[in-house]
Amino acid sequence: MIHRPIRYYYYRMMRQRGTPHQLASGLAFGVFVGLTVPYGLQILTIVLAALVFRQFNRIAALLGCMVSNPLTMPFLYVAYYRFGTWLTGLWVRGDVADTETLWTMLQNYSLLQNPLLYLKTLLEMGSNTLLAMGSAALLIATVAALLTYFVAKPTIDRYQRRREKRLQAAFKVFVERAKSLAQRGGGKAEKNPEDRAEPATKEE
Repeated sequence: MIHRPIRYYYYRMMRQRGTPHQLASGLAFGVFVGLTVPYGLQILTIVLAALVFRQFNRIAALLGCMVSNPLTMPFLYVAYYRFGTWLTGLWVRGDVADTETLWTMLQNYSLLQNPLLYLKTLLEMGSNTLLAMGSAALLIATVAALLTYFVAKPTIDRYQRRREKRLQAAFKVFVERAKSLAQRGGGKAEKNPEDRAEPATKEE
């Protein structure tokens, strides 16, 4: 059951118009936004960025943004919290929110249905907590976006080349069949005058 939506979004992204660079950069940008921008502002960020930068595919960016969703956000934010506190060293001074507070917020899925309330709750966790989580998010998102681009670009390029070859082969078969049908029709048209002339010869 899980592989069906993955397969659907995979082919939806692959069949988008654009060069491998445009699709891969759009997907990478979407991943970066999904991993850094708070929930509720991600789609708006992509739409505004698409108005300024036209080098990436918007649909691919929106698909990449889906890396952050109500199912993955609890795990992502806990990872940001733990990695960020270790990265910044704030956990040593005890200047960050405790894990229990973080889990309470993340497990409250009603917050995900209200982006404004979600952002308010996130800000109430304190500036040091946001600093730790933000530092980790930027680092993780940058690495993930780069990996996404350099993996997606050759993959998309291969897919587009194979698809072009299949279309050319199908067009070639279509042309050959059309020529064959045309030749058959022409042969029948040439035989018809002879067939019609035979009865007249016999009457003579």
